[in-house]
Amino acid sequence: MRTEISLNGLPTYPDGTTIKLNTVNYFFGKNGSGKTTFCNFIHDNPNTLIDNNQELVTYDQNFRETKIINGMAGIYTFGDNNPTLLKEKQSVLDTIKTEIKEKEAHENSRKGYIASKEKAFDSFADRIWQYKSELIQNYGKEVFKGYNSEKRKFADEVLKTFEESSKATGDLSKIDEYWDIINNDKTEGEPEHKLILVRSTYDFENYKLLSEPIISDSDNDLNKYYEKLNNLDWVKNGRGLLSYSDNHCPFCNSLLDESFKKQFKGIFSEVYGEKIASLNTIVEEYTEYLDEVIKDLGEIASNSYAGHDYSDFNIKSIALEKSVSEIKSNLEKKKSEPMRILSIIDLKTSIEDVNRDIENINSLIRAHNKLVEERKKLPDVLSKLIWKKFSTDNYEYCASQKKQLNGIESKIRSEGESVNLCAGTIEKLEERVRELNKTISNIELTVSGINNLLQNFGFTNFRLAVDSDNPGTYVINRPSGGNNDIKTLSEGEYKLVSLLYLYYYLNGSLSDTESTKHFVVVMDDPVNSMDSDTMNIASTLTKSLIAMTVDNNSRIDQMVIFTHNVFFYKEIEYRSSSNSARISYHLITKKNNISRIDTTKRSKIYSNYELLWSEYCESNSPTSSLNCMRRILEYYFKSLVGTESLDDCRSKFDVKDQIIFDALINALNSGSHSIFDPIDTYVDDEQIERYKTIFKQIFEYNSSVGHYNKMMQKYESGSNCL
Repeated sequence: MRTEISLNGLPTYPDGTTIKLNTVNYFFGKNGSGKTTFCNFIHDNPNTLIDNNQELVTYDQNFRETKIINGMAGIYTFGDNNPTLLKEKQSVLDTIKTEIKEKEAHENSRKGYIASKEKAFDSFADRIWQYKSELIQNYGKEVFKGYNSEKRKFADEVLKTFEESSKATGDLSKIDEYWDIINNDKTEGEPEHKLILVRSTYDFENYKLLSEPIISDSDNDLNKYYEKLNNLDWVKNGRGLLSYSDNHCPFCNSLLDESFKKQFKGIFSEVYGEKIASLNTIVEEYTEYLDEVIKDLGEIASNSYAGHDYSDFNIKSIALEKSVSEIKSNLEKKKSEPMRILSIIDLKTSIEDVNRDIENINSLIRAHNKLVEERKKLPDVLSKLIWKKFSTDNYEYCASQKKQLNGIESKIRSEGESVNLCAGTIEKLEERVRELNKTISNIELTVSGINNLLQNFGFTNFRLAVDSDNPGTYVINRPSGGNNDIKTLSEGEYKLVSLLYLYYYLNGSLSDTESTKHFVVVMDDPVNSMDSDTMNIASTLTKSLIAMTVDNNSRIDQMVIFTHNVFFYKEIEYRSSSNSARISYHLITKKNNISRIDTTKRSKIYSNYELLWSEYCESNSPTSSLNCMRRILEYYFKSLVGTESLDDCRSKFDVKDQIIFDALINALNSGSHSIFDPIDTYVDDEQIERYKTIFKQIFEYNSSVGHYNKMMQKYESGSNCL
């Protein structure tokens, strides 16, 4: 059973309106106050009131149209034609009730354990979240990436992994070191240095020309003379000046004869020229290589990295550069003085030695780059270490909480299994009830019950009957043979049939197997437009449904009744004090187009008619008592019952009482037109008691003594009087 309903979004009701509900709920309000809006909201949103195995029955105009106007489906009533089977059925039904209660107890217990688990889990989550916040202050949010916004998600992960995390590899003492590296060491990776290209002097073609003199192979006297002077290189350089000296010696300016010029030009042969060309090539290639070596050494020197030791390299690099410079100088000299003999200096060993130093530096660079790459992984390593620290520091607490939560979860599963076991038992028992019902149920019993009530209520011009043309449904049957269309019924007859159908619908089944489904019943002004006779009958039927609901001896779990009729409201009020805690009263008012609902444990609806009874019960004045009796009889019999005159019941009194009856009626008539006084009417204490006796008998003789007794019982003590 739902204990509250939210009316958020419902027109005329303020947002946030929530109504507490009880087993039976009376809602009283004037027309236009918002009753039908509320009722339609429930009809359109049944899940606001019903649970599993419950059906919402809304008794309103729609119910009457769909269930009555559009054809009345037969209702199976389960009679007493087989006592043995009925006894077995009742026993099974009693067992079902027991099983349902046990199932509900297990469900409630399971809900309690779930709530207990949630509470324990929330407490656990709060504590470890606080410790996590302390770690974040020291090491940042990234160490708990993915678990910084949801406390419960983090707590759940801790419970799952704390045992594994506490055993994870890793040195907790490295946490601060790694944190410093991550946040303070911003160095990047470094490219390795290029090794110097190693070439031996002996790798160059014609390298031998460097270590031997290049002389002319001419045998003329002049060549021999210059060769003896070892002055051929000077002569070679001077040859080029002849083209500018106009056949004069470029040094002494003497005119050269043809014979000298011929011998001078013949000093250097073609072979000599080829050797000079080869020498120039090797000098050019060797110099180019040496320039590349110097360039590579310079690039390494200008791109050295802090933190690496370049001392050995620098020493050897300087020595190598010196050697290169010396070699290049000698090469230039050799080029200009081909006869010069050079000592061949091979740099291969020196360059290889320098390369070893470069390689050593490169190994340091590679180690550095590896650390850089490792540093990129440090956040993940640090995160795992922080989780390990977290789990280690909180291991005992996490273990105890996990044990507690697992224990509660075990109880939740156990209760769930018990719920399923009860549900299985209930299903088997309900199947047995369905089997029994097939033997003891029929729709004629319902027709008979409705027809008996119609006759008892004085409706004899029509009855219900099983439709022979459409088995399983009911039709109107008129003994006079008139139109059997249900639409020919008067408004009062039509609504009475609808209410009787509802009564049996809630106590029967639309199939030959009795339904175990329970009901939540909502009634929207069930006596609207009814006359007083029909209203009395409707009140009696409604009170019967309320009593069955409150006393928990039917399949009605909850009732919600809306009405604007004060008389009907007062007639259906539940009077017993034993189950008054299961009743709630609600007053719907409307102001400035805003509906408001006030809920109380006791009814606050009183009519003028009730106040008359209250005054009658409390009054010590004969005059006041006579006035109350007159107004009660006039309102009840004329307005509510519809009796034109009380004279019809005079014959029901004996002769002596008729005299008192006449005196009471005369007094009443007197009070209708004037105020009692000693001149007009005199009534003493003894007489008033005789009038009260006749007053009661008038109700008895008009079949209304039940109403009299109810009103007297309610107001004699004065406890319910305003």
